[in-house]
Amino acid sequence: MIFENFKFLLKYKGTVITFLFSFSILLLFFYPIFKNPNQYYFSSSGDGLQTYFEVIYHTKFDTGLLRQQSINYPYGESVFFTGCLPAITNPIKIIKPILDFSDYSVGIINFLILISIPISAVFIFLIFQQFNINWLYGSLAATGIAYLSPQLDRMGGHLALTFQFAIPALIYFLNSFYKRPSIIKSLLIGLFVFLLASQHLYYFGFAGIIYGVYFFILFIKKENTTIGKLRLILHFALQIIGPYLCIQLLLVLSNSMPDRTSLPWGFLIYKANSSSIFFPMGQWYEGFIRFFVTPENYEWEGKAYIGLIGIITFLSLLVIPIKNLILRKKIILTGDTFLDILLLTSLLSLLYSFGYPFLTFEYLLKYSGPIKQMRGIGRFSWIFFYTINIIGFYLIYQWAKNAHIRIRFLIYLSTLTVLFSEAYPSVSSISESIQNRIPELEDKNNTLTQDVWLTKIDIGKYQAILPLPYFHIGSENVTIPTNSDIIKYSYIVSLKTGLPLYAVSSSRTSLSQTYQNISIITDNSYLPELPPIEQSKAFLVVCRKKELNSEEFLLYNKSILLFKNNEYEILEFYPEAIKQIYAERKSLVINELSRENTNPKESSYELLTFDNQKNKNTFRGTGAMEFNADENKIIYNSPFPFNDTSKVFSFSFWMFNFKKDLYPRTSIEVSQTDSTGKHYSSYTTNPLWAFKQFNKNWTLIDFPITILNKRDTIKITIFNKDLRPNQTIVIDNLTIRPYHLNIYDSDSLYISKNNRYYSKR
Repeated sequence: MIFENFKFLLKYKGTVITFLFSFSILLLFFYPIFKNPNQYYFSSSGDGLQTYFEVIYHTKFDTGLLRQQSINYPYGESVFFTGCLPAITNPIKIIKPILDFSDYSVGIINFLILISIPISAVFIFLIFQQFNINWLYGSLAATGIAYLSPQLDRMGGHLALTFQFAIPALIYFLNSFYKRPSIIKSLLIGLFVFLLASQHLYYFGFAGIIYGVYFFILFIKKENTTIGKLRLILHFALQIIGPYLCIQLLLVLSNSMPDRTSLPWGFLIYKANSSSIFFPMGQWYEGFIRFFVTPENYEWEGKAYIGLIGIITFLSLLVIPIKNLILRKKIILTGDTFLDILLLTSLLSLLYSFGYPFLTFEYLLKYSGPIKQMRGIGRFSWIFFYTINIIGFYLIYQWAKNAHIRIRFLIYLSTLTVLFSEAYPSVSSISESIQNRIPELEDKNNTLTQDVWLTKIDIGKYQAILPLPYFHIGSENVTIPTNSDIIKYSYIVSLKTGLPLYAVSSSRTSLSQTYQNISIITDNSYLPELPPIEQSKAFLVVCRKKELNSEEFLLYNKSILLFKNNEYEILEFYPEAIKQIYAERKSLVINELSRENTNPKESSYELLTFDNQKNKNTFRGTGAMEFNADENKIIYNSPFPFNDTSKVFSFSFWMFNFKKDLYPRTSIEVSQTDSTGKHYSSYTTNPLWAFKQFNKNWTLIDFPITILNKRDTIKITIFNKDLRPNQTIVIDNLTIRPYHLNIYDSDSLYISKNNRYYSKR
């Protein structure tokens, strides 16, 4: 038995040593987390904390596997849009009746994320073994590449994207299939792709491009492959199409709302560029490189520095083939067909991560189908990172293996030294930044001063948690963001009570549900149509009073204070009070309107009704301004006609079809010029930040403009690059007024104040 174990270890010594060595580094930097994995949070705010919140809530309180009730009350949300890591949390839920690990879900997630690093090193090592690289050199190089990986940065935020064995494993399995195809391998690859995709859909994107390019090239090759074209199609179906259909089926089963955005925001924002790939930001030699190169700014999403070995490899693969072409020699890239295909794949994914072809032909994005759902395109540069480093160390080994032993040792030592010196800064900084504690979540018995109130309330009395300031992030159309810690404390209270949030921090939320939910904190011309909540059952309000806006204060004033600590107040609010708030708001305008000399002269403000532009869709009167979405329409271009000494003015108009997908992403470009013609300000805003009131199919857009001098010229241009060119934008009732000036009006249907209208019915 001992002899058999020794033979096993000898046979797999490289794999074992790779794992042990990379795991030793893991312990060196992350030992405190391994000691108490359930007490650390890789992020105590933002997307990272959101993931922990969704993970804990799903394992402890949700009753189903495909739906999550933690947010978007009363509707809930699909697990594929909340980031709750369903491939991990659902097994925890399934075995919960037998063994309940829900209290340890944080520790399980932390452990799996960390252990994925040495697993990644093992897969990279196995790839090196497929190309007969010396086991010791391959083991060390694989470990260094794993710790240089750009996915390490995701540990502070996008936890679902930190499982860094995914891309190396996809490459390893594909090469195994390439060397010896079989149906069994295709079925296992398909299962692996499905599990990855169920964790995060970007993993399917990685698999799609790696396997798609491979099968496409084999299919179009003139010579017959060992598989045959029909069997190629079968294998591709098993490996990629099958998992895709399974994921789509799960999405359909978990998602009853068809009105999610067709084009998530940020596709050409969250991209990579040459600096994010090739500039050594944070490296020990960064200062030296800056003497020669000034990097351009780049998005964090696109950061994937490939290291010096990767850069040298990339330049060599560019220069040497060109040289051979000039000298009319045979063009050789890596010398291996599979690696050549992988190199081509990585270059295509790199160009895609830069935004091509959409960066040049942006209009194509509107017609790109499911591709446009992958808005974080900078992540596709990871394929290039792994590929160029794998090829780099492969070529170094091939080049040096026949050299004198001393030369060979020097080459191996120097390349590995460079690799590990580059990996060290990111590992050390990440290890420090992810060791966060959240005392409130460790306080299981609510004995901390800020948690004692939880022992004094009847949780069954409340239907959900209403955070104030309110937040709703994720519809990709309207956004109610907050920089407040209210999100953190809302998560904590939700996890301690099991109550869902009447708020959203997710992605691609249903538009109709969004507008119903936000109506509770938005002004409305008519009594707002709330979602199907219980009118007579209270909300538990978690509030930071000093951070409330005027709309939120109306809710606060109708709430009953229960408890108060240093960070937030706890109140209860009954939805029935919404009717009172609406009636009191309208009554206040009526009373103000009835006072004498309230309304200013028309010369002190400007109102454009567009009644001379006849239109079937009007907010008031007989006309409205209508134009194509891609027209770059100038809706105002004139010196401000006021003699008022104010510097700040309100610019408002009513917009038709605002609640339809992509209309809120219309751009409003403001350009300002003084009386001498000197241009002094230019900026762009969007209706999604500036909506103020809803009135059936119309929405009031209102934003401030600050001028330096009287009679300065203001030019307002409107356009929308996300809508299709044949779609139109309609606006009406454009009003400009000094911010301190109140303007009132009344007719048979409405009373109004400052372009806000309230129904008399």
